Amino acid sequence: SGALFHDPSPGIAFLIYHRVSGELPTGIDLPFALFERQMRAPARSKRVICYERAIESMREGTRPDRDRVVITFDDGFEDLHRRAFPLLRELRLPFTAFIAAGYVEERVPYVLSTPPAFPVPPLEWTMIRDMLDSGLMTLGAHGYRHRELPAIDEREKEDELLRPLELFHKRLGIAPVHYGYPRARWDAAWEARVRRHYRTA
Repeated sequence: SGALFHDPSPGIAFLIYHRVSGELPTGIDLPFALFERQMRAPARSKRVICYERAIESMREGTRPDRDRVVITFDDGFEDLHRRAFPLLRELRLPFTAFIAAGYVEERVPYVLSTPPAFPVPPLEWTMIRDMLDSGLMTLGAHGYRHRELPAIDEREKEDELLRPLELFHKRLGIAPVHYGYPRARWDAAWEARVRRHYRTA
């Protein structure tokens, strides 16, 4: 008793990033050198798969032939294009970005509140288009203004779910089918409604 059980069969690891510049003293800004090491290792072993393939495997209940890795980014900070994307493009690694569309559209900086507060610029539409055109990026919605669904009223929830769809279609000609809950806080009462607009959440 007390022994830890380890399942030796292959699985899928999701690597979830925010910033990778190492420029800010916050836990969500990984030093770039560390990020590069984390990318080059699975690139060498060709274990990175796209988000869609991972979701399909999980839905079907099938195990991958060996351990696989999925790369995702939350929020939509400009350093995704400036720092991470050149490396991902060099290594030909697929990735998914869950982007809060309102920050991009309104050019409002994110304010990371780890004292002292740091304003961080969001992506621009041209940057998102550049990454999409590479064929490596899958676009996901992360709300309009990154608001947690359990904390807002019904009208605001509709905005958070529907405005990204409208805006991404208007600016990029595509509508994302994946939704990432801001700060991973979801609303059980709204789950069915989210699924009406997005294939996965």
